Amino acid sequence: MSARPGASRDSIRAMQRLAALAACVLSATMLVGTARTAHAAASVRLVYVRGPGAEQCPPEDLVHAAVRSRLGYDPFIVWAHDTLFAEVTRSAGAFRARVKLVDDTNTERGAREMSVPGDDCAAVIEAIGLTISLTIDPNSLIGPPQSQPTPPQQAETATEPELTPAKAAPTPRDTPAPSLPTQPRALSVHMGLGVIGSLGTAPAATAGAIFSVGAGWRALTLDLEGRADLPATGASTVPTAQVRSWLLAGSIVPCLHVGRFFGCGVASVGDQGATSTGIPMRREDHASWWAAGARAGTEFSVAGPLFFRVYVELLGTLARNVLFIDGEQAYRFPPGSGGVGFSLARRF
Repeated sequence: MSARPGASRDSIRAMQRLAALAACVLSATMLVGTARTAHAAASVRLVYVRGPGAEQCPPEDLVHAAVRSRLGYDPFIVWAHDTLFAEVTRSAGAFRARVKLVDDTNTERGAREMSVPGDDCAAVIEAIGLTISLTIDPNSLIGPPQSQPTPPQQAETATEPELTPAKAAPTPRDTPAPSLPTQPRALSVHMGLGVIGSLGTAPAATAGAIFSVGAGWRALTLDLEGRADLPATGASTVPTAQVRSWLLAGSIVPCLHVGRFFGCGVASVGDQGATSTGIPMRREDHASWWAAGARAGTEFSVAGPLFFRVYVELLGTLARNVLFIDGEQAYRFPPGSGGVGFSLARRF
């Protein structure tokens, strides 16, 4: 007889969880019904906040997992145009969740609030995951495609327990429903301007300007960059003479992004110009410049589609140029170079 009270508490807890999920289904269904047409494979940036009383709720990874299990893919990309805010708080014996969509012009496109009674925060994660999944793809209510279809009789039996609590579910707040863009944005285009300070590309430290254009797909980006370094002057091995050089180059930069951080490969080719100063016969010369290496950095949003990048890079010089004065070697460029870059870019 001692097992009956525990079983009763488990049953009540299970009914509360089913009621919360049923309320979420009703809320998300209303959301989808009032939103513009949603498309699968859309991407958003997720901001997950555990507010007062919800500090012990599951981490953001479980929200990703809840959405991924229904859609069959993870739609959350750090550089997506639109941002979904999911905030969980606790008050009056219930968890309260608010899902809000903000577009790339910092305009709120809509919001939805729900309440989950009890002390099981895992039910809140399921409710948030279901709401987000149904907003992105209304067909996700039945989950991702299975390898073997469920017989009709079994499907009716499986869905029946969720229908009964829905009648007693609390009515969602009548707030504007969020809507996703009418076009998938897994693929994006961006352009940027920046500066770079470097050592090793000239006889002394120098600075240059960089223009970039590129495209991104999920966690991958590919940029094409143009670089122009200012002339820099340094000492040579010839008495009274100094050498001065500058650089014009282009680079291809493929990158992998993980959260706010990224790592890239860099392959560059350009024209290196040099001249001598402090001697009567001044001569200017040019040679090809080849380099390859790696880059690592971080990026963060500034306002809407604008984002800021900071990075460091190390390049190995594939062709070491040598400057001669009157047949005597005056300067040999080092085998590598390093730099620190900053850029401001915009996504389209």
